[in-house]
This record gives sequence, C-alpha cells and structure tokens, in this order.
Amino acid sequence: MNFLQYFLRRVLLVIPILLGITMMAFLIANLIPADPIIANLPANALNDEDTIAAFRKKWGLDKPLHEQYLTYLGNLLQGDMGTSIKTRKPVGEDISRRLPATIELATFGIILGILLGVGLGLVSAIWQDSWADNLARVIALIGVSFPVFLTGLILLNVLYVQLEIAEGPGRLDFIMRPPPNVTGMFTVDALLAGDRKTFVNAFNHLVLPALTLALYISGIISRITRSSLLEVLNQDYMRTARAKGLRERYVIGFHGMRNALIPIVTVIGLSYGNLLVGSILIEQIFAYPGIGSYTFRASTSQDFPAIMGVSLLFAFIYVGVNFVVDILYFFIDPRIRVA
Repeated sequence: MNFLQYFLRRVLLVIPILLGITMMAFLIANLIPADPIIANLPANALNDEDTIAAFRKKWGLDKPLHEQYLTYLGNLLQGDMGTSIKTRKPVGEDISRRLPATIELATFGIILGILLGVGLGLVSAIWQDSWADNLARVIALIGVSFPVFLTGLILLNVLYVQLEIAEGPGRLDFIMRPPPNVTGMFTVDALLAGDRKTFVNAFNHLVLPALTLALYISGIISRITRSSLLEVLNQDYMRTARAKGLRERYVIGFHGMRNALIPIVTVIGLSYGNLLVGSILIEQIFAYPGIGSYTFRASTSQDFPAIMGVSLLFAFIYVGVNFVVDILYFFIDPRIRVA
C-alpha cells in the first residue's frame, strides 16, 4: 500500500465521522435541560410574550429541531458557525480569537509532558525494579492521581504567591502590550517581531499552567513508555543486537525506542487532544483567555450557538489528532506499508 492510498482511505473514514459529530453535538446542545431565554433575557422581559417570541425567532428557536439542524449544517458547510447569544459576535470569530492561546498552552504542555514522561519511562524500563524505577513510578502515579485543578492551585500558591519565582495568571503582565497579531500565539508573534522582552514575559506566564498540564500528562506517557519498552527489551532481536557488540545506548535508542513508538505516539496524540479540549479548569485558575474559558462562559449562559461551536471544535480536534496519528503510523510501522 502506498502513502496516497493510505491517506485517501483515512480521509474517506473521517468524512462520515465528522457528519455524525455535527448531528450529535446539535442534539446534545438542544437536549440540555436549560432555557437560553432565562439565561440571556433580563428578568423584566421574561413576562413579555412579544419579547420572548422575538428572541426565539431571531435565534431560530421557534423552528422544529430537524429544520434547525439542516439550517445549522448548511451554514456550517459555508463556514458559518452561527452567532453567539452572549457576545453577539460570530462564533467562528470568537473561537479563532481564543484558540491560538489554547494551542500555545497545550503545545508547551505536551512538549514538557513528553520530556518528563518519556524520560521517566526510559529510566523506569532500563533500570527495572531498582530504586530509580520505583521513584519514577511513584512520580508518575502522583502525576496521574492528583486532580489537575488541585495541582494548578498548589503550584500557583507555592511558586507564585509564596516563593515569587514564577509569573502569575494571565498571558502577559498588565503593563505589557501584546505583540503584533500574526498567529495569535504571543511567544511566536513576539519572536516574529523580534521583541525579546515580550517573548520572555509571555513564556514565563506559560510556565505554571503548562507545567500543571505536563505533570498529569507525563504520568500517563511514562507508564506507557515503560510498559512498551519493557516488552521490546525482551525480544530476540534486542539480544541479537547486543550479541553483535552494539553499544547499549544505540540498542535502546535505535532498536528499542523505534519499535516501542506505536503505543507511545498513540498516547501522546490522545494526550495532546486532551490538553486542547480539557484545559477549561486550568484556564479558569490561571485567568488564561483561551478556548476553555470561552467554553465555561458559554455553558454557564446556555449560549447554544457557542456551545455547539466549541463542541464541534473539540470533536474535530480529536478526529484531526487521530488522523495525524494514523498518518504517523504509516512511517513508523513498516508492516502497514506492506499490508
């Protein structure tokens, strides 16, 4: 099977999944036992039938559910995700303004998580049943077991409030101006603008929330790395490589990790998706204006267009991440290429 065939097959599988996702997101958003009228109209307007009727008509709530879905799907195919009831702005515009911040945070978090998790997993597998293995496993267990919001509060209190060695909430200090908007990611935009001071400040503000996410993700990656590498280390080809006189570093790095990559890449991909869609609490704790805080506000105000927009975004992210992981399998696992 060549790469083009493999790629097209995966694309054809994604299309019906995305269509099903739009239907499920629409149904879930509309079956929530909450009334957007109560959440968005002032109290003195709730007894005015004309005002309520005008509100329902404006947002299409007076139509049957299937008509609402078909209208929504038609608009979605044209790139229109609807207008937020709360902000009165297009949902797509709100998302595009906030998503880069979450991508920046999640990317920094997954990089830290990979470094910590793969490092701990390697130490744990190479020195199996030693004190280093036990210590690495305890660290991984603590990272997985602690609620992520509690880890964030502890880090914020200790490193920012008590020791004052880390930056606090937000993306920049109040006195700092954002760099010229190119990607929406402050660190990248500051580098593009050659603004070292803004880059350092934005980077420092990323450390605590990204570290909070990384501590949780690293525990998962560490455990998968350990189990996958231990399975590989006991294979015959590893003993053959050692018998040929190859250095242990080369045997583990080239033969071991290369063949242990499939489950590691899978869990890294899923973890990155989790960071992109699951950072709601972290963004609230660190006052980080990303897609998570937007989701929280949309949920508390029963802003159905915004809820559907972020639900679709989250689903598309998971589908996209899995698609990328599937493509990486083609290059990592030679068995797929000859299947």
